[in-house]
Amino acid sequence: MNSRLLRLSASVLAAGLLAVACATGPVDTGAMVSLPDGTQTIYQRKSTGSYGTFEGAVPWTQQAREWQGRKVVANTSAQFGATYFDAVTHGMVASFNAAGQQTYAYDPPVGFQFPLAVGKSWVGEHQMTVVARGNQLTPMKVSYKVEALEDVTVPAGTFKAYKVVFSDSFGETTTQWTAPHLGLATVKRISERSTSHPLGAGRLVGELASVKKP
Repeated sequence: MNSRLLRLSASVLAAGLLAVACATGPVDTGAMVSLPDGTQTIYQRKSTGSYGTFEGAVPWTQQAREWQGRKVVANTSAQFGATYFDAVTHGMVASFNAAGQQTYAYDPPVGFQFPLAVGKSWVGEHQMTVVARGNQLTPMKVSYKVEALEDVTVPAGTFKAYKVVFSDSFGETTTQWTAPHLGLATVKRISERSTSHPLGAGRLVGELASVKKP
């Protein structure tokens, strides 16, 4: 895979995992809660190096759809296009650019294995379809570990969240705080690449800033 496609793939995975919105729930069971259509979340993103220079707010709007015979949840932003998540597993199944053109598909869906629990670990092995290259199949592996359940403070407030550390076969490492009982796949996320990464060094931080439900 060339550097441009790798950059797009890594960006899509980053955006996809950052895009899932939030809901309210009284008990943290480690299971993911679904949200109503029209929910909007805003994340504050700051990125440098190989992630691109960006600092500002990224709004995402959620909508239920049907795609290729399956029920999905679409999260859309003007800056990053759209990411489709499986309505049952909450894993990422496809991505689209800002012009509405499909860029990638994932089989099986990429994402956390709910319910979460401290100490849980797993490895996801996927086939990524690169649509722009004639539906070229590219293997991708992601290794996850749930390291803690702890408080994390972001602009939207303080949340009890699972700290999940994961790395992919492209060499990117991410620490992500997730509160599934609130529907928050991401409360806060830090992704880093070293100088040995194919795209070079970089750092990305995303933090939940606000949530608005219809």
